[in-house]
Amino acid sequence: MVRRGQMGSMLIALAVSFATLTLAAASMIGPAVLAPVATKELGLAPEGIGLFVSMNYLVAMFSGLVCGSLVLRFGGLRICQAALLMAGVGLCFAGTGAVWLMLPAAALIGVGYGWVNPAGSHLLVDHTPRSRLGVVLSIKQTGVPVGGALAGAIIPTMTLRMGWGFTVEMLGLVCIGCAVLMHGSRHVLREPARPNAVRAFRLSRALFTRPLGMVLRSRTLTMLGVTSLVYSGLQLNITTYLVSYLNVGLGMPLVTAGLLFSMTLISGICGRIFWGAVADRMRHPIRLMGMLGLVSGLCSMTLAVVGGHWSIGMLAALFIVYGATAVGWNGVHMALVAHAAPDGEEGTATGGVQFLTFFGALSAPPLFAICASLTGSFAAAFGIFGALAASLGAVLCVSRRLVD
Repeated sequence: MVRRGQMGSMLIALAVSFATLTLAAASMIGPAVLAPVATKELGLAPEGIGLFVSMNYLVAMFSGLVCGSLVLRFGGLRICQAALLMAGVGLCFAGTGAVWLMLPAAALIGVGYGWVNPAGSHLLVDHTPRSRLGVVLSIKQTGVPVGGALAGAIIPTMTLRMGWGFTVEMLGLVCIGCAVLMHGSRHVLREPARPNAVRAFRLSRALFTRPLGMVLRSRTLTMLGVTSLVYSGLQLNITTYLVSYLNVGLGMPLVTAGLLFSMTLISGICGRIFWGAVADRMRHPIRLMGMLGLVSGLCSMTLAVVGGHWSIGMLAALFIVYGATAVGWNGVHMALVAHAAPDGEEGTATGGVQFLTFFGALSAPPLFAICASLTGSFAAAFGIFGALAASLGAVLCVSRRLVD
């Protein structure tokens, strides 16, 4: 039973962390959405957006490592605010149109994105009963596809009417404004006293090595890190290559391919909440993670053998299951990391595991492209990555060492 006061603080913490993740995700995805227009005006090759996105994820990998110590020192709310300020300033830099500011802008956005999950998880753990942690963290994690959907729906229209530079700067100002508004929740979201907080924050190599050391010392956290590396790779390949595969590889109309892609993301949003609620009622939710990987891997392998005889209804059913599992695993994963972390160190553990998650996101698209180039088809690449996720999922389903 959750008391009224506790329920209020939990909802405010959820609103803060969800808004932070949604805007941070939109900040990451927004530049890619308007890349065709921006690169043309700047006289850059369209492929240049790849360098921008790679810089985002590379910086996010390392900024997430130091976030646990920052959260212990300054609190989850302040780091959520700082994450949005970083993203907002980065977007304002990018909106100037100065080519020399693009990589610094990407780095600032990446710093903010790297802080979001450790800070948000830490904030929610402090204000959420353990019995509801899975569903609450899953709702928070829907901020990523929601942010992507908002970016895809709003940014192109604003770009056509007002120009890409103004659009990017407006998104940056929204991030900064939201960070300022969050300051009003500081009295409700008070941090519990942590006597060792100042000592935990030291500008040394330990800021980077301590989170990874925490992950490597725990069998469960290590396996969760490897799992997120593989699962995030499969998820990024869906968002990067699915529409191209359906349109170019299968000859499907672009509008139909886009609708199926949107269906996959919507299914992922619903899946994140549903699986989080299921995980809260399971004795060993690590096996749920295994099932999600097994099913998403099988869906990816099935996608590799899709042919022209498949009806739209059959494809829709496949993509609903595919999205619910391959895009819907994140909330369950965050809850498992929080449960496996030492008390008060949820942000540090999340940052360490997130390093591997972002490494998977950074490396999977080029590895997919290499597989597609060597085999001559997107289908084989989807099959290879699907087999890897399914194999790991099967291991998690039967592993007793992680659940006993």
